[in-house]
Amino acid sequence: EEDAASQRAQLSSIQVLYYQTPISFLVLLPLTYNFFADVRSGAFAPTTAYTIDLVLFIVLGAMMAFVLDMFNLLMIKYSSALSSSVAGCFKTTIVILFSWLFFRNPLTMMNLLGY
Repeated sequence: EEDAASQRAQLSSIQVLYYQTPISFLVLLPLTYNFFADVRSGAFAPTTAYTIDLVLFIVLGAMMAFVLDMFNLLMIKYSSALSSSVAGCFKTTIVILFSWLFFRNPLTMMNLLGY
């Protein structure tokens, strides 16, 4: 009986993504209010070309975030959560290194500690 209950409660990675995405959208939606203060006040009047570029940029960012989530879920599915953690630490190190190499951002003690 306990096995049947645990099997019913299990969710696939895709189901978790489907349940998590609307919640994330609703949490982030109120935060967009401050980003559009200039548009509401009339200080910034975007052109049609700017609006189209902005919408395409937002959609592209959303698609990249979705693909990143899918790859993270696939990595955990085919390897382990430990592999995901190690890859995340490696990714942080690479981002800090590239930031220093390409953009000449100064390395602080926090960067060297991995934050």
